Amino acid sequence: DLISLRHLHFYTLDEAFQMPLEMGRLTCLQTLEFFNVGREKGRRIGELGSLKNLKGKLEIRNLELVKDKEGAEEAKLSEKANLFRLELWWACDREGDNYNDEDVLDGLRPHPNLEELVIWNFMGDQFPRWLMDLPTTTTTLPESAITLPELARLRFYSCDRCKELLPLQNFTSLKELVIWSCDGLTNLPGDMLHSCASLQQLWVTGCGNLISFPLDLQQTPSLLELELFWCPKLKTSMTPKGFGFLTSLRLLVIGHFSDDGDDHENSSIYNEFD
Repeated sequence: DLISLRHLHFYTLDEAFQMPLEMGRLTCLQTLEFFNVGREKGRRIGELGSLKNLKGKLEIRNLELVKDKEGAEEAKLSEKANLFRLELWWACDREGDNYNDEDVLDGLRPHPNLEELVIWNFMGDQFPRWLMDLPTTTTTLPESAITLPELARLRFYSCDRCKELLPLQNFTSLKELVIWSCDGLTNLPGDMLHSCASLQQLWVTGCGNLISFPLDLQQTPSLLELELFWCPKLKTSMTPKGFGFLTSLRLLVIGHFSDDGDDHENSSIYNEFD
């Protein structure tokens, strides 16, 4: 009886909340603030597939209930050109360790128009190729297309099993990168942001096992805010270098580091400020 509905304004953080059955029949829907994936037919992620007119912001929760990449592709996020912010949630407390998060995230590839992406509680070992924009290995020619050319904000929260974050190639529009409480990360590559000259905000916080992040700050001349703290295993010798190039920097929060009690040589992060 509501097939002409265009805007549904309802929001709750209750993960147990069940969506109405067969939301996919609301084909005119433009505003849907969240979708809780359910187990039964009519409440699965495929209901999003026919909602081609969605625009603005969308949260998708309970992604641990999606079986595989093919199931995730039924949401047809890559066809939703008017979504500018996408927030993806897996449950934080799950039994066992046989997760399919990598395949599911691979199938949730958004439209290139996406501007903001937030990922919560992802338990895969690595992020999919569409996010890292890696060159293809299946052909002699490298892929040069930019996967998410409009992406300005990228945030990772509590992705504890993710071990690797590769260089963000061709993310020329990226202005904000937040990596928060990702205990699986031990090393962030020094060239991770080599093409992110527009980056203005960089936060790496609460990563308990991070030991190395030798970022060359010449690659990020537009930084306004840099926060690198609550990473207790990080040594000062393996932290970003080149603070003198950050002539626009307004906010800096660093420390403490694992060797703060030691005597530092001239190359220490604390001796880089004029």
